[in-house]
Amino acid sequence: MNFQRLQEVREGMHFVVTATTRAKRSGEADGKDYYFVTKEEFLSMIERNDLLEYALVYGDYKGIPKQQVYPCVVLSFFFTQKKMVTYL
Repeated sequence: MNFQRLQEVREGMHFVVTATTRAKRSGEADGKDYYFVTKEEFLSMIERNDLLEYALVYGDYKGIPKQQVYPCVVLSFFFTQKKMVTYL
């Protein structure tokens, strides 16, 4: 099942875009498939604590920017709290 179809059948599904230092391949779009950054930019992201997690994979860095996850965490918390209030 592809991502678009999964989003159609699972309401509220959110996919993150991973940052990477590898070169963009033919047909890939920056910000859609990956965030393509230089090694220096990636290392700066590490220093600023901008990544949820990261790893060095086959000589290239890959990681999940926190900005990709935080909006969903905040919304999830909001709706969970609202639901709890509704049930009380």
